[in-house]
Amino acid sequence: MKNHLRFFALFLSLFTCSLVTYSQNLKDIDNDGVLNSIDVDDDNDGVLDTIECPAISGAASPKSDAVRWSKNEYDIFVIGNNTNGLGYQESGFQEEVYNKGQVLTVLNGANDYLFPASSQVNGSGSESIGTFANGTLDFEDNYVYRSYEIDEFRATTSGGFISGNSGSGIYVYPEVGNQTGDYYTVNINFTEPVASFSFDLVDIYDTNADTAVVNYEVYADDVLVAYFSDSYFGNDAT
Repeated sequence: MKNHLRFFALFLSLFTCSLVTYSQNLKDIDNDGVLNSIDVDDDNDGVLDTIECPAISGAASPKSDAVRWSKNEYDIFVIGNNTNGLGYQESGFQEEVYNKGQVLTVLNGANDYLFPASSQVNGSGSESIGTFANGTLDFEDNYVYRSYEIDEFRATTSGGFISGNSGSGIYVYPEVGNQTGDYYTVNINFTEPVASFSFDLVDIYDTNADTAVVNYEVYADDVLVAYFSDSYFGNDAT
């Protein structure tokens, strides 16, 4: 069921090769009064960023239908109708990150996400904690309208729920019968802060079982950076 996929990528406008901590001012790391996006020496060590962090060659060119915007020093890259697992390239995200001298770690293996065996049990979603190389993932919701719980939050390698034809992804099965005001949340918690990250949203509107309008919001450190709103469409089968 991946005929409708939206790719989302986030790039923090930081011109530095090293990881930053959340205690630093992301708009002006060295507090010199010059925003990182236009500062030629972000860490104020006397060495130009272009020397410390030379651009990396080999990035793919973005597709013509890629969309990009900026908000609060975050640069966002999006491309839709992509099922080949290359959204991070076709959106222009890889090109931007490489131009900043940052190296990308791509999680596309079969065992990149680890969940407990209990995550396969209906109703275990809110207790299921996943891990990956640099952090954890968790799930929460407020659905209260069923007499029994069915939510699941776990890893999957099923071709219908991942981007591309191999690797693994996160399977999110919230409660059904949602009503106005219901929500579910997936949290990505990094152990070491990152300057850029990306992920695919696979089949988030693909069902014919409901006509409700569903909203998806993406936050980075409590800043709303992306918003999708649509009714369900698709056939719930491919």
